[in-house]
Formats: sequence, C-alpha cells, structure tokens
Amino acid sequence: MTEWRKACSWWRNTWFWFWRTWPGNWLRVVDVRAEAELEQVRREQEKAEEFAKNIEAESGIDYGWACQYAKDDYERIYEATKELDAKADSVIQYVSVLSALVTGALIYGSKVSASMSEPAWVSAILVIAAAPFFAFSVSAICIAIDARKPKLHPHPPKPEDAVRYADYHGSNAETLFIGQYASAAAGLKVVAAEKGDKVQRAYRQFARAVIALSLPWLAKLIASFLGG
Repeated sequence: MTEWRKACSWWRNTWFWFWRTWPGNWLRVVDVRAEAELEQVRREQEKAEEFAKNIEAESGIDYGWACQYAKDDYERIYEATKELDAKADSVIQYVSVLSALVTGALIYGSKVSASMSEPAWVSAILVIAAAPFFAFSVSAICIAIDARKPKLHPHPPKPEDAVRYADYHGSNAETLFIGQYASAAAGLKVVAAEKGDKVQRAYRQFARAVIALSLPWLAKLIASFLGG
C-alpha cells in the first residue's frame, strides 16, 4: 500500500506540473499570429469580391495576359490546397500507426507484468502515464480531419453560368470574367490559410504525442524503483 501511495503521489505531482508548465505555450489551441493572418486573408477576399462587382474593361487594351494570370493564380492556390490535404492525410496515417503500436506495446507490457507477478498497479500506472499520448493523438487526428473538411468551396462559375455571362457582357465577357477568377482565388486563399493553420496544429499535436511517449517509460522506471 505504501508503494501504491508513493506512485500515486508521483503521478499527481507530475500531472500538476504538466498543466502548470505547458498550457501557455505547449497546449495553446489558438495561434494568435495565425488568426491575424487569417483575418488579413479574409479582408483580401472582401476586396476581391468588390473588385469582381466593379471591374470594367477599357477599349483598346489587351487583357489577354491578365485573363491567363487570373486563371493561373486560381490553379496555383488550388494545387496548394491539395498539397495541404495530402499533409493532413499523412498526419492521420502517422498518428494511427503510432497509436496502434503503442496500444500493442501496452497490452504486451501488461501481459509481461502479469507473468512476472508484478503488482497490478504497475500496469495501471503505465496506462495512466500513456493518457497524454492518446489525448494528443486524438487531438491531432481530429484537427487533421477538420482540415480536410473546409466550410467553403470557392470556385469560378460553372460552364453554363459562364455562357450566360458571355451572352450578357458580349465581347468584354472574357475580360470582365477576370473578376470571377479573382474572387474565387481570394476565397480559396481563405480555405488554404485555414487548412494550413490546422495542418500545422495537427503536426504540433503529433510532435507532442511523440514527446509524451516518454511518460510511460518514466513511469515504468519509477514503478521498478518503488517495487524494488
């Protein structure tokens, strides 16, 4: 019973230190700088939407290169969002594999402890010490999944809408259509910024989960010391 109380006391003190030391930096959920950058991108989206409403074409000016630039800009941002989705998928895969390995190691360790006739509280301490790892892992997966599901899906008008746009604006339609691409690209920048922030947060949670793996090993050493 004395060893059990010592182990519980050690774990309680370690947990209190964990929450006193890390919340300000280590467990921060909202990145203030990222929020400021997102707000800036949202303001740019509003400006792009206003530009799309008020764009005008001057006679005698070749806007062909500007049309191509607007299309390329949208495609560039779209490809960037696909790369962020791939990174989010990699986080989910890494965390899932690592969690499976840790779970298997805990089960195997419990069986070994039982075969060596170690006290039952040793296995319990190991499981409790692994709780931060699983908490960070679940958090990383949830954030990565959320990054894969944006609330907005900005895109240029559909082909049938583009035809009606051409019928309405006549020979200036392609030039004026720059505004539609600019508005869609600005909206996609918001999606990309949000995805990027979430992917970074998911990677940070994954890194914290890896670091938290040291706790079960430390708990095992403490338990061995107390048991000895």
